[in-house]
Amino acid sequence: MTFEENWNWQLRYLDDIKNILKEQLINFVKIEIANPKEDMEQATDLKIEVTSGNVGVRIRRDTSFRDFTIRAYKNGNRTEIDKLREGYCNWYLYCWTRNDKITDWILLDINKMREKGLLDTTRNIKMNTDGKTGFYIYALEELEDIIIASKLG
Repeated sequence: MTFEENWNWQLRYLDDIKNILKEQLINFVKIEIANPKEDMEQATDLKIEVTSGNVGVRIRRDTSFRDFTIRAYKNGNRTEIDKLREGYCNWYLYCWTRNDKITDWILLDINKMREKGLLDTTRNIKMNTDGKTGFYIYALEELEDIIIASKLG
């Protein structure tokens, strides 16, 4: 499929993606009790800070595979793994569909992946059937402490 076809396909799921992220706002917001000075002098009892940045999203079409794949080869062009290594994206919402509905998803903390060095290691590239793109595959078990929320059936 072309980029435009894939883009238009994923736009059908935008409301679902927004709803999942809204349900997970607790993972993006830090709430702290104000100190006594802030309480007495600034009418502040709680401090709320948004702690995250950008979210990457990938939706995989009907497949029974439950793994996290990142494009790592595209005819010598810059790929998703390159962008993540460069520091882009703080969170990744990775979804799977069945019968044109998002059925399963995981929300990953990409900064934790960076801290653990999981983005820096070289892995075998699993080539796509098009022969032009390839992916690094991460088993969900190895991402256990990187997945901060999930819905897996």
